Formats: sequence, structure tokens, C-alpha cells
Amino acid sequence: MKMTTVREFRKRVASLMREGDSALITRHGKPSGLFLPLGEGAEIPMDLRMALVERVGAAVSKALAAKGATEKEVLSDFRRHKKTRRRR
Repeated sequence: MKMTTVREFRKRVASLMREGDSALITRHGKPSGLFLPLGEGAEIPMDLRMALVERVGAAVSKALAAKGATEKEVLSDFRRHKKTRRRR
């Protein structure tokens, strides 16, 4: 596994994907993310999927709370958007 900064990762992401290298991404010297390329037809293990869904859900909930938005408002906006999109 390679270790890279966020800036360097942005520059090298395509080559990392091509080479199939995983990388620990750091920001200000502290771990910030993990890049794990999946091979052709690779299956993500269920426990990793569950952990990813938990992290994404928590991030979305935090962002909604910071904006003062409720789940009901978001769903309403989404439905309204879908209706206008179909009319195009």
C-alpha cells in the first residue's frame, strides 16, 4: 500500500487505478481516506458495504442537520424534481 497526500492523490489517481495500487491518503500528515481499486468484476465484501452505507448515511444526516432540513423536505424536493425531469 502506498501513502500519498490529497494533492498527490488527485494528480495520480488515474495511474493508481491503472496499476491497481491501493493508497492511504493523508491530509496534514493524518490519515484522511483510503483508495482501494476494485479489479474487473470484483465484489465488495458485505461487511465493507455495510460500513460504507453507515458512513455515508451519517454524513448525509449530519449535512441535513447542519442545513436544518428534514427528511420529509428532502423527499418532497426529490419527488418534485423527478416530476419536472420527466416532462422534458
